[in-house]
Amino acid sequence: MNPQFMSGELLVSLCFGLVVAIACFTICRMQAKRIVRLEIEVGQMRDKLNMLSDSGIGVGRKVVSIDQRLKAAELKQKELQTMDVQKVSYNEAARLLSLGAEVEDLVKACGLTRAEADLIKALYSSQSGAQKPARH
Repeated sequence: MNPQFMSGELLVSLCFGLVVAIACFTICRMQAKRIVRLEIEVGQMRDKLNMLSDSGIGVGRKVVSIDQRLKAAELKQKELQTMDVQKVSYNEAARLLSLGAEVEDLVKACGLTRAEADLIKALYSSQSGAQKPARH
């Protein structure tokens, strides 16, 4: 074989090897840069996920607080409705007294206890007595 041919072949092989090495080095650098970018993105995504998680916890706490306030409002509403029913029965008792009803009638018709009926009659009697003009 011709020594020049071998040295030419060797030169081509070396050049080819150098090109392959440069290509591999370039690809490795590109991949390293890509890995760094992806790590940054993962960090940003982790931060966003933590923020979403924190805000979800905050929303959950608010929902619990609103639920507690709603239950308290419902309880208050029931209390007010109960008071309204009692007020209606007291008003009905006063109306019945103005028509001449007796304590037993108030107990039966309005669902009052005997003591409540006696008290309402006493109050009604004192009010109706104060409203009547004095006779001379």
